[in-house]
Amino acid sequence: MRHVTDRVEPMRARALRHTLEAQRRRLEQLTRRERRAVREDAAWESEPGADLAEHCEADIQGDLDLALLAIHAELLQEIDLALSKLDRGTYGQCVECGGDIPERRLEALPSATRCTTCEVGREAAAEREAQSRLRRLAGELATVPA
Repeated sequence: MRHVTDRVEPMRARALRHTLEAQRRRLEQLTRRERRAVREDAAWESEPGADLAEHCEADIQGDLDLALLAIHAELLQEIDLALSKLDRGTYGQCVECGGDIPERRLEALPSATRCTTCEVGREAAAEREAQSRLRRLAGELATVPA
């Protein structure tokens, strides 16, 4: 099976690498800013004189900052994987079915690891699982005495 890097000319492969590396640099900058914000929030929380509402707001903001850090870390891993696949000549190969990821999808999301069909299937399965968890939780809450 031929993959995107088998079909594209070296100039296109360089452009893909450039795009991925630029995305990586932007994410690294954002990650540094978020880490700084988390440290500043933690330092502020230890300041005397802040009321409970301010501490609660700082806790929520800290949780959001940590969630962003986790998302950035995941995206950085995806970019690193895409760069590695570009080096190995398997860039553009779906991790689920082994087929080619459409070039238009890769242009929109250079770190894509699944073809459109497999990604839609993965998202549908995740949605079904989330709905199932919600139904179980609703059933558990219904049995809790008031």
